[in-house]
Amino acid sequence: MRNYQKTESEILQYNQSIKSKIGSDDAIKKYWNFFPTPKYLIDKMLEEYKEKPLPKNILEPSAGKGDIIEYINQKTDNSNNHNIFCYELVPELQLILKQKRCKLLGDNFLNHNPK
Repeated sequence: MRNYQKTESEILQYNQSIKSKIGSDDAIKKYWNFFPTPKYLIDKMLEEYKEKPLPKNILEPSAGKGDIIEYINQKTDNSNNHNIFCYELVPELQLILKQKRCKLLGDNFLNHNPK
């Protein structure tokens, strides 16, 4: 099996292509039931962690294009004090998530089988 590493430029170009489709094409949002989490809502969700550290392990069961993951990583200065695990159904969005600092566990959180 060929191990092909994409360049940073290729990754950025692909991510922009996907993000532009998601942001502008209502058909994709409707088909996949995809609604990105707005920044103000992420702020509200994480409000209690302004004065205390985030949990060591964080699960994002429907990660989308990774807005919450990106927000957490930015707010924590990309420190390695936590692990972010995620699931995402949409294959195109999984490709975006693979470029972020998180561990993609699979496509359907409801099918998770703890060991």
